[in-house]
Amino acid sequence: METEEQPFAISIVTWKSYKVRRCTVNTLSAECQAMIQGIGSLHLLRALLTETRGVKLERGTWEQEIGRTPFIAITDNKSLYDTVNKCRNTASHIEDKRTAIDITVFKNDCRKTQGQVRWIEGSRMISDSLTKRMNPSYLRKILYGEMWSLSEKGFSMQDASILLLISADREGAM
Repeated sequence: METEEQPFAISIVTWKSYKVRRCTVNTLSAECQAMIQGIGSLHLLRALLTETRGVKLERGTWEQEIGRTPFIAITDNKSLYDTVNKCRNTASHIEDKRTAIDITVFKNDCRKTQGQVRWIEGSRMISDSLTKRMNPSYLRKILYGEMWSLSEKGFSMQDASILLLISADREGAM
């Protein structure tokens, strides 16, 4: 999914909305904390999936074992994406040192567990309608069509395939 242009079948396994527990000094800090919380939940799901395959997770090797199921964390916050993927010395790049520590820990975690962070345009963020006052039609289209892409060309293909699914469903109902 991370390198192909066509849309892929997806399932939304879990979703959560909550207030960030710690006071934040800026959007980057809040987005980083939310990403860390989400990745923590994802690690639990990956650990359970790994155990269903008969692998016993050990304290020293669990990151390597769950890393056999790589992940892509998706954000529409360009600042978080740029900091995670392009910044080599986080502490010198970020004024708030607590945020710099959080991002450094997150980057290490991604490296150890075969994760990557991708940026997409906000209008393509599936979950936005769950937390913002906006039309939920995009989320519904994704849930109905079960297809999603991480590339602009894939978005166009995805939109066309969803329209075909909707059209076919309407014809079948007649």
